[in-house]
Amino acid sequence: MEASPRDWKAELRTLVLRWAAAVALSLLVDWGLYVARVTAGFDPMRSRLRGPGSTTGYLGLALGLTLFFGPWALWSIRRARYLIKNGVEARGTVLKVGDIVSGGKLSARVGYRANGSDYVTKSHIAAAIAVVGRSVSVIYDPARPQRCEVVA
Repeated sequence: MEASPRDWKAELRTLVLRWAAAVALSLLVDWGLYVARVTAGFDPMRSRLRGPGSTTGYLGLALGLTLFFGPWALWSIRRARYLIKNGVEARGTVLKVGDIVSGGKLSARVGYRANGSDYVTKSHIAAAIAVVGRSVSVIYDPARPQRCEVVA
């Protein structure tokens, strides 16, 4: 069954919301741990061998994750929103299935044709559709067809 344009746009929007929620939750927890350490002395990283964690360590963790996940999340969300607005749907084929990555997804290589050329992308797809030879939907950027997202 082929996905309609409305289906893939909804799926990409869901992906954007999941990325945003995961990053927001991670940053909230990290900064919450730092604030709890500074204001209340809460120390969940206390080790029997090393003793209490330092406030600087909590600050470093929060800043490091913010500086890493913040730009990554913004880039991922921007890319998905661009594909929602400008993307073109193509049918792809699962060429190779790899290991389980997380959340019931498998790494897979998917081949698709765009603008008269063949492309292969690596993606994480649901185990239910990760079958070699299975047809899937690929949304690609018509200006840069190698920039894509496998949605179903």
